[in-house]
Amino acid sequence: MHVNEVFKKLTVSPDIEGVTLLGGEPFDQAEALVELSRQLKERRLSVMAYSGRTIGELMEKGGACRELVELCDLLIDGKYIRAKAAPLLWRGSTNQNVHFITDKYRYLEPMVNDYNRDFEIFVTGDKLVLTGDPPPQVKALLKDILTRRGNNGRELFC
Repeated sequence: MHVNEVFKKLTVSPDIEGVTLLGGEPFDQAEALVELSRQLKERRLSVMAYSGRTIGELMEKGGACRELVELCDLLIDGKYIRAKAAPLLWRGSTNQNVHFITDKYRYLEPMVNDYNRDFEIFVTGDKLVLTGDPPPQVKALLKDILTRRGNNGRELFC
């Protein structure tokens, strides 16, 4: 798809605040994403990107990678490491870093390390629906409660 087509699809809704660039590895398509990000910025939309590489590696690579970093408002860098998994704001594991490239979201900086992702539990009829990313102890507690109520360890979450 051409960048202009992608831009049109992304900006159909007047209610979007910005676009997040993520997986595979967005910086492997840096040239096209630089063009897209410029168009988004002209519309005053934010750009957030995830990369398995560090900001240092991206900047050292130079060219379009460096330019894309500079167009981002937020960059989350570092590979997801399952052994370091944590329910942090914008990150899946503790080794990942949040970089405030512009001041657009800098007011959120104090929350970055003291925030757990949200979750909700809905009970409707005989179903329990868990959305979001609760801490493991919440999942374990719910599973324990429901198992004792006769669910025999069946999958409990949708």
